[in-house]
Amino acid sequence: MKKLLLLTLLVPVLSTQARERDYATNAVATVNMSVVALKPQTPPSPTARAKAMVTSAMENSFSYNNLDEIEKAEKFIKDNNLQKEFKLDLEKNIPAMKNRALYESEWSFYKSFVYSKGVGLLDENEYLQMKNKLEEIQARRYKKNKNEAWAKADKAYIEKFVSQYKEQREKQIETSRQSCKEETDWSSAFSARKGQTDTSWCYAFGYADFLEATHGQSVSAADLVLSYRAKRIQDERESYNRTAALYNRRPLTEEDIIPVEYVYQGGDADQIFRKQSTISLCSEESLRSEARDEKGQPVAMGYIIDWIKELGSEYQASRLSKNELTKKLETFGYKQLFPFAKIDEALAALNPKNDLYIALAESTCKDKRIELPNQHQNWVMQGYTFTHSLNAALAKLNENLNQSPAMISVNDNFLYKENIWGKGLKTNHLILVTGRRWNEETKHCEFKIRNSQTTYANEEERLWYTDTELLRNTSEIYIKGR
Repeated sequence: MKKLLLLTLLVPVLSTQARERDYATNAVATVNMSVVALKPQTPPSPTARAKAMVTSAMENSFSYNNLDEIEKAEKFIKDNNLQKEFKLDLEKNIPAMKNRALYESEWSFYKSFVYSKGVGLLDENEYLQMKNKLEEIQARRYKKNKNEAWAKADKAYIEKFVSQYKEQREKQIETSRQSCKEETDWSSAFSARKGQTDTSWCYAFGYADFLEATHGQSVSAADLVLSYRAKRIQDERESYNRTAALYNRRPLTEEDIIPVEYVYQGGDADQIFRKQSTISLCSEESLRSEARDEKGQPVAMGYIIDWIKELGSEYQASRLSKNELTKKLETFGYKQLFPFAKIDEALAALNPKNDLYIALAESTCKDKRIELPNQHQNWVMQGYTFTHSLNAALAKLNENLNQSPAMISVNDNFLYKENIWGKGLKTNHLILVTGRRWNEETKHCEFKIRNSQTTYANEEERLWYTDTELLRNTSEIYIKGR
């Protein structure tokens, strides 16, 4: 009995001692693990890293998007002077992987390219070119990969493309024919075409032509530019003042200078008189939008405006007298641009907010502005994704053409034989669509355009483009908004 009692009394003590030993052991283990974790890990050697990169690239070498991975492995080997250890990879494996990746990339790209063009929108030559290209890529893929399953899938895709083309093309021809059955040509609604030369004024030239066709008045594209500049200054002031009110800052007033580039900065035609019931503009006869040399060829308007602005700055800085400035302007023939301007009046209007070009424009337009009703105050440039909704865009374009010329915004490189903006660059460019006709030979509706940039591109002007050519490159159409 005494033994049992002694054992009962000792159990809690022994248990407590055991737990304390366990805690101590665990604590030591934890500390040891922390020490191990804190020890700096030995990084893999360059050879091991290169081997891992090559292995990963080989595992993914049938993927069209792993070309970057292959090139990184190749660069790592060369950067770390491992050419000797990886001689076989550099001479054989990596080039083979690159070829496979390139073929996969080309195949995947071309499949996307076919559908981005719209299968039903391809003409016969485009269809044959794409079909031949797909077959060529497929043959090269099979020659390299010897993969029967892939070859079968590729051939099935090409067969599907052929059947889709035949089916969709017939439907598209009929849709285009119906939309284009009534010929239209608004060319007689315009005066002589003017060129924007080196400026970014396509939006102003296009809108000026649009207003001339819809109102019968020849308005100045240059004055539209200055109207858009004034609106931008007003919008920026209002935007700043809304923020200033939130943070208790001094608001901008009419006296504050808000510099706005207007010669080489493009604009939005639909925003110039948005929500305004009337339009007040100078006529083209009062403020000319282009200058011509003695041979009648347009000259760089941007250069001329910069020169006129510089004259004004020289005069304001007292580096040029009034007589010297007047002589320079007369030698240039400033009346060609500003027929009714008075130099004294323009110089008196010079201030930090108005340069000499703007002052001369205001002088020549004084008491000669045209007031027009704004029939399109709620119209906007509406964006379209034409590869997926071409017929909707075609319907909207034709609806507009039934009433007036149509303003559209395009990626304009397709208009020129050579990319005048530089390789790979595109620019949004506003043009007018002025007519349509059906071409039974090509089975396309064709649209006539009026382009303010052609003269500066120094190319023979092309007037007619197929619906496919035009709408593939169109991003926006000027339509009635809400």
